[in-house]
Amino acid sequence: MLFLVFLVNIATQSGGLLNRGVCMPKAIILLDLKGFSRLPPEGQAAVFAEFLPMVHELLVKEEVEVVDANTWGDSVLAVVENVGKAASVALSIKTEVQRRRWKEKTLTGLGVRIAIHVADLRTGTDAVRQMSKSGSHVYGKALVIPARIEPVVPADNIYVTAEAAPHVRAAIDEGSELRTDTQLVPLGMVKLAKQYGELELFWIGEKDATPPKLDCLALSTLKDPSAVHFAPDGSQVIDANAGELAVPRATSGQPGDHPTSATAGWRPSHVLPVPSSREPDNHDLEISTRTLSRLHSLRAINEYVEKFHIFAASCRSARELEEASKSFHMSILRTLRFTEGQSQDQGLEADVLAAVTEGQVVHFDLVFPSTAESHARLVPKMQLVYGPSRQLLEPQAGDGIAPYAYWAAVQIGSGVALARDVHKSADIEYWKREIKEPKGVYRPVKKEGIYAPARGTDSPPYRTVLSTIIQLTKKASGKPSDVASWDCFGLLNITSKKPDAFAVQDFAWAEAAASLIGSFYQSYLCSSKRIVKTLRNRNGSGKRNKKTGGRTRP
Repeated sequence: MLFLVFLVNIATQSGGLLNRGVCMPKAIILLDLKGFSRLPPEGQAAVFAEFLPMVHELLVKEEVEVVDANTWGDSVLAVVENVGKAASVALSIKTEVQRRRWKEKTLTGLGVRIAIHVADLRTGTDAVRQMSKSGSHVYGKALVIPARIEPVVPADNIYVTAEAAPHVRAAIDEGSELRTDTQLVPLGMVKLAKQYGELELFWIGEKDATPPKLDCLALSTLKDPSAVHFAPDGSQVIDANAGELAVPRATSGQPGDHPTSATAGWRPSHVLPVPSSREPDNHDLEISTRTLSRLHSLRAINEYVEKFHIFAASCRSARELEEASKSFHMSILRTLRFTEGQSQDQGLEADVLAAVTEGQVVHFDLVFPSTAESHARLVPKMQLVYGPSRQLLEPQAGDGIAPYAYWAAVQIGSGVALARDVHKSADIEYWKREIKEPKGVYRPVKKEGIYAPARGTDSPPYRTVLSTIIQLTKKASGKPSDVASWDCFGLLNITSKKPDAFAVQDFAWAEAAASLIGSFYQSYLCSSKRIVKTLRNRNGSGKRNKKTGGRTRP
């Protein structure tokens, strides 16, 4: 298959002269045909006879002003004036390549890989190039970045760097160079080719297009699988001599305490035991730092839930159970803040809102304090209302992202609600999760003006908000394959101080975390009911305990 690489680099204005170069705020388009050298002679000739004229035709049709251009072998470099037009022509090239009927059949199946970047570039005089044409030429380290992005872009997709994304977003919002329904989706930190490190990338596509599936927990990519330990403080230890896991049998009511075990070699549940034939090497871990952070947080939550369950199963005091639940609850939420490495810059905080039904109204209240104390006083009053037929009425403008996430989960299907930047817009997106064998996808629906402003300020300390429901199973059979009935306990909310902070992988991460938190609440409720029942039996048959009233809620 022949691939096209189309890269756009928007230089930013910094003014003046540097050495012999002038800073040039332009867009750069780099076309690279991967596999060009493996084409037969007639295929290579067809690239010049059919493909390049097609690119030229689209550049002219969309009135893209080309300032500088050069070709060499299978590469084309062009400098243009406008980033919006650059992104627009990228989409046009992708679409045209997909539906083009090539006269030369060896070009059939041509796939497009596109990357867009923003950085400083300069213009200077190229003495060698001046021998055959104008000596004006662009140069700069930024030209390397698109070449490192290209190998990781799936065929028929366009990737955009974080530096270019605001320019593309502006072009989408204005609706001049790009359609207003064009998608710009954050992908998070993506590992680049040739050990170049990681870069925050975005995906752009048409209204009905689907972003590529990213394997955010791809442990199978370990070149040398070893036991990878993640301690609750975020530290990472590699151990090639992993022991067999055992079931813990006792723990205290404190999150940091380690349980005892029936096997001396027991280690925490966030250890991945895999045999290894040689000493491990950190360079063999082909997982991004952010992916490791996600994995660590989920495994840490799982350990806290397991330890709390063991404690709660043997607890006989309602007060001790309540105190332990508060302590474990805060520890669980703190794991979602990402304590190590680059993720710390995201400024993540988390809280849980309980959905409390009173008559025809569903209120949303903080269960326990947020991981950021200042956030608690910013939570606005939010509610849902039942209609005459006991159907939840769809939230309207200003009703809040949490109520919408609750309503959508019940009426549309499981997913996450996302506000990209509450400082700039009250619009949100609901990303519904769809399972289609052999993979699942998230499909977005945009809703205008849903976000409810924070109390007392238009500029809260967070900018991005992610919200997803916490489910509790009401009734289940003894068959795993049977569908269980469930209730929505409330919502897990994760915020970031950065705009557009969450990628598609974070949607799955947030849903998984919410599921584990639901297991934590289920354990609490079951133990509370057991304690209440025991107290009733002690105080006389069927009498409600005066202290608890026979009712419990986390």
